[in-house]
Amino acid sequence: MEKISSHHHVSIYLEAIGPLGTNTGFVVDERTRHAAIIDAPPGIWDFLQTHPLSRQWTPVHLLITHGHWDHMTDASHFAEHYIPLWAGEADTFCFQHPETMTAFGLDTGKMVPCDIDRFMDDEKVYEIFSSPSLSLQTFHVPGHSPGSFAYYFPSASLAFVGDTLFAGGVGRSDLPGGQKSLLFQSIRQKLYTLPEQTIIVPGHGSLTSIAQEKRNNLYVGPAPTARREP
Repeated sequence: MEKISSHHHVSIYLEAIGPLGTNTGFVVDERTRHAAIIDAPPGIWDFLQTHPLSRQWTPVHLLITHGHWDHMTDASHFAEHYIPLWAGEADTFCFQHPETMTAFGLDTGKMVPCDIDRFMDDEKVYEIFSSPSLSLQTFHVPGHSPGSFAYYFPSASLAFVGDTLFAGGVGRSDLPGGQKSLLFQSIRQKLYTLPEQTIIVPGHGSLTSIAQEKRNNLYVGPAPTARREP
């Protein structure tokens, strides 16, 4: 597990988990040892119970970037332990009917339905851990899935963007619920208007930054000049 940010007693850790190496985030209040988990790929629940570091934490929130199996399969384990699930309302069907994941060529027999406890609002600021030093801004970024969300932590200059944007690439838009025009709109109008120093944590693969993607991502094309400030 790698620590990728530390600011005012809040640390953010990252681990690639599951068969597709889903980048899973752990946002930890080092004073209380409370943790918000970002995404729930297959195997995350067992990881939390066995890793020496995560065993010291108490999960209090689960934030899901989108409703595809490699990001939400283990969400039902959190629900069983009354850990609230935050996600986009437009992906509700994926959580309630995981059998739809057969579109990915999966055997969904072991996937358990669950409900979203808190629907995310677009461009809203939340405070987690009752800590003013850790504001969370949410951005609805449809295109890969209807309910895709990005989670931006201004104090850490870091955003978890799911499968919307990758280092040098973009997410698929040919899966059920995907839409290419919306995907590029989400990147250009939401992600590319974050401050350029913002570190991007994609759903899979290497970390990148807004500045790097504006310069080098040939899929997305020209970016708006305005920057979103915290």
